[in-house]
Amino acid sequence: MTLEILPPALAEATQSIIAMDGPRHARLRKLITTTFTPRRMARMDAAIRRAAHDVVASVAHLGEVDFVTGVAERLPIWTICEIIGLPEDQRDRALVHANAMIGCKDPEFGGTDPGQAIRDGVVAFTAMSLDLIDEKRDHPTDDLMSALIQAEVDGERLTDDEIRAFFILLFIAGNETTRHAISHGVHALDRFPAQRALLLGDLDAHLPGAVEEVLRWSTPIMTFRRTAVERTELGGQTIEAGEHVVLFYSSANRDEQVFTDPWNFDITRTPNRHIAFGGGGPHYCLGAHLAKLELRHVLTEVYRQLPDLRIGTPRYVAGNFINAIGRMPAYFTPTGRRP
Repeated sequence: MTLEILPPALAEATQSIIAMDGPRHARLRKLITTTFTPRRMARMDAAIRRAAHDVVASVAHLGEVDFVTGVAERLPIWTICEIIGLPEDQRDRALVHANAMIGCKDPEFGGTDPGQAIRDGVVAFTAMSLDLIDEKRDHPTDDLMSALIQAEVDGERLTDDEIRAFFILLFIAGNETTRHAISHGVHALDRFPAQRALLLGDLDAHLPGAVEEVLRWSTPIMTFRRTAVERTELGGQTIEAGEHVVLFYSSANRDEQVFTDPWNFDITRTPNRHIAFGGGGPHYCLGAHLAKLELRHVLTEVYRQLPDLRIGTPRYVAGNFINAIGRMPAYFTPTGRRP
């Protein structure tokens, strides 16, 4: 999946179903999909709305904050931990390792040895997931981990290794992608004040379009690598079996043949055929609905509670996989000082 060729054991441990072909992919996805029930998603919608309000309210009195650590990263990590049932005392540790794995090519965020940052993260997440599996097997609750342990289709269940790999994937894909989409979204709305004014003029009417445009504009996942299983031709280019092919999602979401004026941020763009969740097909992102819920609720709370929000220069994280912002200053009138 990554541009770099990882050792098979490390790839298996970190990529789960997104680096599998059928029929194994179809089997695991079917088992996992049974746990994303409409009832669970409806309950999470209400919980995410409350959490988004609380996250923004907790910084509204400050007047200045690093938007990434103060707002953007807090809602997705809370959501993932709540849905999977990870205890609060382990969440900060999980976030540190997730950040290091994604920022492994950036000396500030991942350290000086990218491979070691990934290995350390796998070791930490493996320990957390196996402890959680044991706990939820003995004492199941109404969370995703308990549901994954109990999931059964045609007499088949997920193995502990399959659950562990999905646990790591969920933390990386579900946390990192959404937090950076949030950061890119408020940065774009700051850069395009007319679009921001349009959104604030009628949040309910323009929020759905704004969410889709934020996803296109940010393209949190920039690249995927795949391997050709047979000789084929694509765009006039012959690809031999076994050759590596890289999909540049950032380029696709700026394709002039698909999008009118693609370098313009436009919350009224219709249709908006972005591929922020990998496009269609069997690998379409399982968490797409959840990510959109988080974006909708956090954007609502940011602009309702911090109406004069101004964004400084972002500090991007070096890498070729996730379009990550490591830090981004934000300024606003603190609550209590507003007219």
